[in-house]
Amino acid sequence: MNPFSAWNSGDGVPPSVYGALPAADSSTLPSLVFTFAPNPSLLNCTVMGPNNATHFYVVTDPNMPTYTVFKAHDGKSLALIEWQQTPQVELRGLVAKQAASSFLKLSSDQRFRIMQIAGQEYLWIPSQNSIALYPAGVHANSNTRLAQISRGASGVVLEINRHAAQAGLLPACVVATVLLQSGRNFG
Repeated sequence: MNPFSAWNSGDGVPPSVYGALPAADSSTLPSLVFTFAPNPSLLNCTVMGPNNATHFYVVTDPNMPTYTVFKAHDGKSLALIEWQQTPQVELRGLVAKQAASSFLKLSSDQRFRIMQIAGQEYLWIPSQNSIALYPAGVHANSNTRLAQISRGASGVVLEINRHAAQAGLLPACVVATVLLQSGRNFG
């Protein structure tokens, strides 16, 4: 019998990669920060993440200006916005092609936008200097915030909670950031 097996509390915290030291709780770790570096605009930009590494490219080809493609750092297409009279959004394997106004549905009181991913609703709620993402049905505060969009000196900034990123919300948040900050009308 392993005398150290009692250390496994079964609380879902993964074992430490450092051996005897307990694993860090990722809720205490800082959010992941992604900066959208315009080239020349948000519709053509590089999305830089932790360690100043390129994570995404947002590309609007001048020969096809009605299409904005979102690519991973390896060039794989992740999402597409079709800028038509009624703009369309698609996120491969995550969100079927739909109107951008459905992807980020305006609430009935027009105070926030509702984003649905994998059957779960999330709320993008604007404040004075940012737009923050919360799970629907919980009290919106700094403890429940999943992501936040703001403008910094170097451009648009997306901060996302590590749990939300690991749960697969990062691509949807990147697309939402471009929609919400592009200046284009999508309904």
